[in-house]
Amino acid sequence: MTIKVNVSPILHHFADGRNVVEVDGKNIGECLKQLVAKVPGLEKNLFNGQGELNDYLEIYLNRVLIRPDDSGRPVKDGDELHIIPIIDGG
Repeated sequence: MTIKVNVSPILHHFADGRNVVEVDGKNIGECLKQLVAKVPGLEKNLFNGQGELNDYLEIYLNRVLIRPDDSGRPVKDGDELHIIPIIDGG
């Protein structure tokens, strides 16, 4: 099963310049863990010291915003995850 993870341009330099990384997983959490296994530079940007998703990120599954506690949500072949940092400022 292949899931495409789309990495925001803001994070490309942590992802070796890649904007899409293909992973396998049964749920969102497994996909994100495999993402950081393939691209270790993203780990500090995705997860805090307790292994929880950083609160300045939004994760979308097929363009639908998911909650941080939805890591167990199932995914299927062809699904896409989008990782987008929340930008604040004025």
